[in-house]
Amino acid sequence: CVLDGFGRPLMGDCLGAFAGPEDRRTTLPVIADALPPSQPYRNFIAQAACVSQAEHEAYFRQLLGDVDTTTAPYGVLDVRGGDATILRSVQDLSDDLSARIHATARAQGVPTSVLFHAAWGLVVAATSGRDDGIFGTVLSGRSQGTSGANHA
Repeated sequence: CVLDGFGRPLMGDCLGAFAGPEDRRTTLPVIADALPPSQPYRNFIAQAACVSQAEHEAYFRQLLGDVDTTTAPYGVLDVRGGDATILRSVQDLSDDLSARIHATARAQGVPTSVLFHAAWGLVVAATSGRDDGIFGTVLSGRSQGTSGANHA
């Protein structure tokens, strides 16, 4: 199962029907009937195949053409660890903060992942000494303009 900025909210909406009070719970067949029809994955593949490598390169050259140095946080380029000890920190969000993040994303009409990407961009910028933070992330390839992509 792959969840992205479109799939996670869709799954959340579906599962949310089970989270209400006992008397409001519904059955899976009822939920399935209420969902929009899914789109064949082949539609997504066909749309993705319509964009040439040259178009992708031109797009990123336009966006990143003025970047002349790394934006690696603290200048660290060797991220494989080597002999260094890797420290990990986990911080759970409070229910209140989580609700506010979801409400903000909903109000802006974007997935919550957009807010986290924006926040991480600010962290990368601050820790690299630059005005802009540039980093890569792997997306599932959802694309604007693909009819029904958020229901694939």
